[in-house]
Amino acid sequence: MTFEELFKKANTEIKLERHKANLKSALLKNDYFNEEREVWDWKTFIPSLALSLVLVGFAFNFSTGTEEKVSNENTFYSILSNNKNVSPATQASGANTLEMVDDNTKTVFYFNDRNVLVHSEVIKY
Repeated sequence: MTFEELFKKANTEIKLERHKANLKSALLKNDYFNEEREVWDWKTFIPSLALSLVLVGFAFNFSTGTEEKVSNENTFYSILSNNKNVSPATQASGANTLEMVDDNTKTVFYFNDRNVLVHSEVIKY
């Protein structure tokens, strides 16, 4: 057998009798084309719903716990005013000021009427 005869044999179409009909009947018997499928997959829906509810619950629980009101004892103004190196000073504008004196520097802290730090400056002498 020559190479050309072998090539012609390999390229000829092999037709299986009733192959298409047998395939169609096999697929229809196994409900391959069954249109009545379940819309919800409850096995994955219920756990994902439970997990999302737990995550939302944690988010609401932790967001309310992080907001704490600051008491007057823990403000920067009260901590500074209790320091022995700090003395209150009066300004013409009526702003609360605290002066802290170290070795050769003086730091002046300016607070508004709610004792929130507005500005500070360091003066060397």
